[in-house]
Amino acid sequence: MIRATVEYSVKFQAPVLPGSGHGVAGVDRAAARTMAGPGLRVPYIPGSHLRGVVREKVEHLARLVLGDDAVKTIAHVEDQAMRPDLDDPVARLFVSGGRQGLVVFRDLLPSRNDRESGGDSGDALGKVAVRARVSIDRRTGTQRGQRLFDHETWHPAGRLAGRVDAWLENEDTARFDLALLVGGLRLVDALGANRSAGLGACRVDIDKVLIDGEEVDCEALLEELGGRADR
Repeated sequence: MIRATVEYSVKFQAPVLPGSGHGVAGVDRAAARTMAGPGLRVPYIPGSHLRGVVREKVEHLARLVLGDDAVKTIAHVEDQAMRPDLDDPVARLFVSGGRQGLVVFRDLLPSRNDRESGGDSGDALGKVAVRARVSIDRRTGTQRGQRLFDHETWHPAGRLAGRVDAWLENEDTARFDLALLVGGLRLVDALGANRSAGLGACRVDIDKVLIDGEEVDCEALLEELGGRADR
């Protein structure tokens, strides 16, 4: 087994809605928050959301590199979850087959320095604001009557540092699978809810890639994808 770690950073060009789906204090949909110290709750991007977005990019990239037939795994199919097709690189990365923690996306949080120097609305953490939206009828494309609601958006200050840990069982395919994971991560251009409305636009930069504790050249790794991971 090979253990790999990918350290990356995210710079948001627009406010992001890391929505919890819960209403708080008159806001219909509040930004997700987590405890980051005694009495300090800060906005964050859940690792589970990152995993889903990156998986979508990896599936797209795998089809570009290997052809449409290379991706055989369909999400949320119980039989495949128990017996994933290990010829499918997406299955090797994202379907556990009964094993836990094959690929782990850490929550995307403000840096420790930012958390210590500002509260929930402090400049170091960025800005949390309430926005009003109307509900749109998908059939007619027009506004639904009496459907005004509020949601919170967060515009982080500076860059957010993220990390992915992966345990790759097949040494013959590990480097290629890692290249797909890194390439998919770098292709992410938006995070959070309401991305189609322009929220969450971002840029992801790969800061460091480690294999069994040894740093490897990211660009050399991505060359195995034939240049398909370029923005």
